Amino acid sequence: MLTGGTQLLVTGLLILFALSIFIILIRNIYYSREADKVKGKGNEKNIKKVLIFILILILGLVLNRKFQWGSYLADSNNLKEITNFVHNNYILSVFYI
Repeated sequence: MLTGGTQLLVTGLLILFALSIFIILIRNIYYSREADKVKGKGNEKNIKKVLIFILILILGLVLNRKFQWGSYLADSNNLKEITNFVHNNYILSVFYI
């Protein structure tokens, strides 16, 4: 378990990483739209895929806020239980995931 400043550092790095991914996605959308304007054709399928991906990320963040999955997964005892479940029921855990 991380404590104090180390936890803040890791949290900050994770937020920075997530923001960089988000910026790259927005940049790719912008450049693909500009390229489509030059070519004169639309590329709605790729934009829909990216928007669905962004919506899934936002939904995951909202559900994490509501159900506090982060604190559940951060507890080492819960991770040990999940690991034991996977080792004991490998095929069932593959289908569950």
